[in-house]
Amino acid sequence: MIRKLLLFVLVFGYLLAGTGEAKKLLSFNGSVDFPRQSVSLLLEFDQGGSIASEISPAVANNYKIKTKLTHLKTLSFDLSTELEGLLEKKLSTDGSIAQVHGTFESQYSLINYKPTYELSGQFEIKDGRLTFNNLSWGGLRLEGFIGLLAPYEVSLLIKLDDMMTKDILSLVGYQDEKSEITGLMSGTIKLSGFWDRLLVKGRLKATDGFIEDLQYDIFNLNFEGVYPIVYISDSDIIQTNGISFNLEGNFDVPKGQVSLMDGLLALEKTPMIGEHGSSREWTIKRKQEENERAVTEFKYRVQDPAEDKAGKDSDMLGVERSIKF
Repeated sequence: MIRKLLLFVLVFGYLLAGTGEAKKLLSFNGSVDFPRQSVSLLLEFDQGGSIASEISPAVANNYKIKTKLTHLKTLSFDLSTELEGLLEKKLSTDGSIAQVHGTFESQYSLINYKPTYELSGQFEIKDGRLTFNNLSWGGLRLEGFIGLLAPYEVSLLIKLDDMMTKDILSLVGYQDEKSEITGLMSGTIKLSGFWDRLLVKGRLKATDGFIEDLQYDIFNLNFEGVYPIVYISDSDIIQTNGISFNLEGNFDVPKGQVSLMDGLLALEKTPMIGEHGSSREWTIKRKQEENERAVTEFKYRVQDPAEDKAGKDSDMLGVERSIKF
């Protein structure tokens, strides 16, 4: 049992820190009391951050676990938290350990040095897999598994329910641009493949927010690709009584190193031309100045449908809006 617990802590830290070139990843020290089946372990990562964990017997086949993550550098963000939980080992008919079941919850959690939601859920270790059941973080729910042995197979489903976009952005590494995209987001993200080559597929819908100065009612975002590059298609930004256009193109999730808005600007934006209320015609122009963001100008005409049906000469109202995004 104690060997499985050690393996879990080591692999958990390795997966959170991400993978890279063959090089020294971490150093660790601690103590193991096999007769009492207790563990005290400290993992210190070369890229910064640490995991301190204590495991001790509770009652019967149960173990208490306390783990402190201090400025752990994950794939996309800096994480600090304290986890407490209970582990239960389940034996097979021959007396060997068939699986380990656990529950946990966090406290004092920080993402990128700022307070965030607390984490809670259930998991089990069985057949070389760490499986999550009903793991929750704010409006996020996660289920699926991560392989504990190479090549670290991954199959995870993330469900979002009216989660603030600023919280989602913090998970993918954007720290300073939370005000540029606002709104509530729902949908699903599927992660599959292997830890060093993750296939990402998502269908998300945001409502009632802003993309910088552009207000939107609905933002549909569909994407698929191998992390960190995903291809966005069949996506659109809609104003119920205003501007609507489709989005398409490659998006490089830059882990906070490049402006989020610069990534959005690189996408192809096609106006959705059609009749919306009294709008009959759309045109779109782009202006690009050196070292400045693009400015997209939308022009449309409005006419009174009643006058048009009567066969009379109608007055045409030309409207021009300039929106930076």
